[in-house]
Amino acid sequence: MEATKKIKEPEHLIQAKKATKFKLPDTYLIIVGIMIFAAILTYIIPAGVYHMKMDPVTGKKVLDASTFHYVKQTPTTLIQFLLAFSHGLKKQGTMILNVILICGCFHVVNETKGLSNFFAYVIARLHSKVLLIIPIIMALFGFLGSTGALVNSTIAFIPLGLVIASQMKMDRVFAMAVIYLSTFAGFGSSFMSVNSVQVAQQIAELPLLSGSGFRMVVSAIIVGVSIIYSLIYCFMVRKDPTKSVLWGTTAWGFDDLDAPQVDFEKIKLDWRDAVICLLTFGSFGLFVWGAITQHWGQDMMAAFMVFVAVVGGWVGHMNCTQIARTFVEGARKVLYGVLLIGFASGISLIMADGRIIHTIIHAVSIPLSHMSGPWAAVCMFWFNLLFNFFVCSASGQAAIVMPIMTPMADIVGLTRQVAVLAYQYGDGLSNTIFPVSSSLVASLAIAGVPFDRWLKFQIPLFLIWVAIASVAISIAVLIGYH
Repeated sequence: MEATKKIKEPEHLIQAKKATKFKLPDTYLIIVGIMIFAAILTYIIPAGVYHMKMDPVTGKKVLDASTFHYVKQTPTTLIQFLLAFSHGLKKQGTMILNVILICGCFHVVNETKGLSNFFAYVIARLHSKVLLIIPIIMALFGFLGSTGALVNSTIAFIPLGLVIASQMKMDRVFAMAVIYLSTFAGFGSSFMSVNSVQVAQQIAELPLLSGSGFRMVVSAIIVGVSIIYSLIYCFMVRKDPTKSVLWGTTAWGFDDLDAPQVDFEKIKLDWRDAVICLLTFGSFGLFVWGAITQHWGQDMMAAFMVFVAVVGGWVGHMNCTQIARTFVEGARKVLYGVLLIGFASGISLIMADGRIIHTIIHAVSIPLSHMSGPWAAVCMFWFNLLFNFFVCSASGQAAIVMPIMTPMADIVGLTRQVAVLAYQYGDGLSNTIFPVSSSLVASLAIAGVPFDRWLKFQIPLFLIWVAIASVAISIAVLIGYH
């Protein structure tokens, strides 16, 4: 009997996987390594403290910059180090449970296919209108990224991007731009993301979603610039295909074997999909209103998502058992990331017990105090850009840097809202260029885009983003953003 012939994988996928093959140690190992390093520092760095004072503007206790003094050293013991893991989880327990609940419920909504059917329907109706489809689809995905509703699950929509690129006679990089780039432009400048903005604001002891107006404006600018950049690339390549960053590679174009085939006439949107979309977007809108005007917390968003998941699941033909199992599946998917919040909090606990956080803040604040406020804030932003290479989890990075950046902002005369901005833009924007981002690597592999060619396309836009974020942070300092 003739042996079954092995199907050869397309060359563009082989190249993409090779180009994106980059490995750092697991994030948990990096966190533990930082914890060990922090524990060692408690034996080296002199202990010191600031006294606290009441800020008459915010009504919160902040560090008094004139009161720093050294105290007796209290280095971390072995038992304190081991307890830091459980104590960190306990400290952030409410936040961790809320994030698990929200993300698990949203997974139920995703599995109803109501949202994905809505996206497919919009694309189907506009697939022949080049000038309309790109801004509308990118604005839609940018908004969903900004709300945090669609981040890592963007991977599932890359094939839709390939459909658009194929219909428009464009390349695979353009497929990445339409779906992945727009989503992460929104997420990197988000005004309400659970994993970045809300986590950071809670650590900084700020009202949830405070300062959203300013963030919305910056997010609209960054997403808008991304749309314009992608359109310029689209018109340039359609006029002259040799201008494509993939020209001359096997990843250029779509061959007959893997070109996505979609019958646009068969894509319909029924009443169930419409109800699920209304429930989802309506709950987001209601929560944003309540968080800003009624001071609702993250637990209220979790409550809304439970309602949306249960009702949306029933509308989407799920029974109670399916809803429960789908929720557990979604919760399991985010467990890796949310546990990082607790483990990373252990780092700040070790430094707090060793009383070296204030010493570090004092040392760093000396050069920062000689800078103007905008420059100091921009330097904090640039630091977070680089730090995201080592800890690419939004919530994990917030748990590491915000306990230090919050009091540092108090000392150098910056508002805590500015410190959150510096963290947020530093964490979010660099996800599109660092190969440690699992979403980026997976999306490139599905789209069949080599990593080096993606960087050739994305680096100029990333630098524009950095410039916009730097200017935005500087303006935030000058207007006393809080």
